[in-house]
Amino acid sequence: MKFLDIKLFSARLVLALMLATAILFGWQSFKLQIASTIAEYTSPFSPDAKIKAEYAFWLSPNDPSVRWFFATVNKDIPSKERARLYEDVVRAAPYDFRWWIELARAREQADQISEAEQAIKQTISIAPSYVYPRWQAGNFYLRSGEIQKAIEEFKKALRHNTIYRQQIFSVLWDFFEKDPKMLEEIVSDIPSARVDLALFFAAKNLPEESLKIWRQLDDREKKDRQQTASVIAQGLFDKRFFRTALEFSKEIGFDTNADLEKITNGGFELSVKRESEAYFDWKMIAAAKTEFNPDLTTKKEGNRSLRIQFNGYNGTQFYHFYQTVAVQPSTKYILSFWYRAEKVKTAGPPVIEIINANDDKPIKSSQPLVDTNEWRLMEMNFVTPDNAEGIVIRVGRVVCGEQCPIFGTIWLDDFQLKRS
Repeated sequence: MKFLDIKLFSARLVLALMLATAILFGWQSFKLQIASTIAEYTSPFSPDAKIKAEYAFWLSPNDPSVRWFFATVNKDIPSKERARLYEDVVRAAPYDFRWWIELARAREQADQISEAEQAIKQTISIAPSYVYPRWQAGNFYLRSGEIQKAIEEFKKALRHNTIYRQQIFSVLWDFFEKDPKMLEEIVSDIPSARVDLALFFAAKNLPEESLKIWRQLDDREKKDRQQTASVIAQGLFDKRFFRTALEFSKEIGFDTNADLEKITNGGFELSVKRESEAYFDWKMIAAAKTEFNPDLTTKKEGNRSLRIQFNGYNGTQFYHFYQTVAVQPSTKYILSFWYRAEKVKTAGPPVIEIINANDDKPIKSSQPLVDTNEWRLMEMNFVTPDNAEGIVIRVGRVVCGEQCPIFGTIWLDDFQLKRS
């Protein structure tokens, strides 16, 4: 007769129970992971979303993300029933503000406005310093017609974070029928938000309002947001609001020597840089068989002039040396400059051209810069068009077709722009 080894049996039983427990927990963990993955990576708008949501719910009915997915895909049920599904989501994770926001939306869609407001308030109570709940609260109150409450929530969102500022400005801009004063009033006591409002106005093609807001900042605030001012200056220049672009560019130190109706470095006393950050200074673009250099010996005024030497440049046009100048529209001006020319040989000699910077149309072209024995003064009378905020003064050439090389040297000095 064999006797049962009690100790051995007990040990095997314990091992079997441990293995069964591990398998059970592993299966449960696997189910939770599968359900969570389905809820996270399946779009609620995919054709099989509803089937996947039901399967995920069967696997893990207490997972809040799964419950949210299940509630979201059930769009064809009555809105009040759908709101109750979102209430189940909140019960599964009562301290996650995201689910309270979803519940507020569902209740609002079910015309349960007071209940929706309670959910919004709970969202803010859970995450009072987060900007997203404030952003959602502001939109909720705006839709509900409670304008003052909406403004207060938006102001708190503006104060706490920069992420939603442009979106808040855009919503209020449309709601208040594009009234700049309303936005200015809202940010009046939030200096950091005023900078972003200046950026918003610039994007909306309101350069004067943008500059007005910027000038309300103190020196420290301006210094802290130089990068934003740089973006505004670039944007205004690209949109051809040259007068306000000039003011912003001066503020950030790019065009400290520039001014309205003034040619910067007209006597070439300062170096002309190929990679200058300035918008309203001489720009020099490398050209084949052409040299640009300061000349310390041949000059009309000051210590130097600009020498341009053509060594067979063969382009039909020449746009490689120019400056943008901010001006007033419909205004009479005189552009004057001094030049010398030596051994210029071509059927298309160099000229000085004035272009409307707002539409790239020519305004005036000088007489050809032909050989001279000494410095010669050139004056150009012109009137800026009605749409001109800026002009481009550039070295060009008379069009002479293809295979029309140019040789020789010209010197330029003492450019000046005056009203006539």
